[in-house]
Amino acid sequence: MPLHPEAQQLLAALEAAGLPPFEHMTVPQAREAAKGFIDLQGEPEDLPTQDRAVPGPAGEIPIRVYTPAGDGPKPVIMYFHGGGWVIGDLDVCDNPVRRIANRTGAVVVSVDYRLAPEHT
Repeated sequence: MPLHPEAQQLLAALEAAGLPPFEHMTVPQAREAAKGFIDLQGEPEDLPTQDRAVPGPAGEIPIRVYTPAGDGPKPVIMYFHGGGWVIGDLDVCDNPVRRIANRTGAVVVSVDYRLAPEHT
């Protein structure tokens, strides 16, 4: 299956910038590189959010709740960002999650789960 042209352009831009593939980076380098994707996502859509925490077996887990306009009740989508359980956070996926909430009309709960290798 061919790669979508926009994805191919992104990979070409990363290569042209001299950025090594993620699998060749250290964990801190990969996390920093992932933050660079925030600037590529455009302006965030307007949407109320609340940063909260939920109890977990090893301490609190941060979450961000996105609530689209309109009366409820509303369905809820639990969103776990990508990153192979090693990179990513609430801020890296903030803009795409805003779009999901606005497009679906659902409340979206984005989970900032603990990352490996610090948390196995």
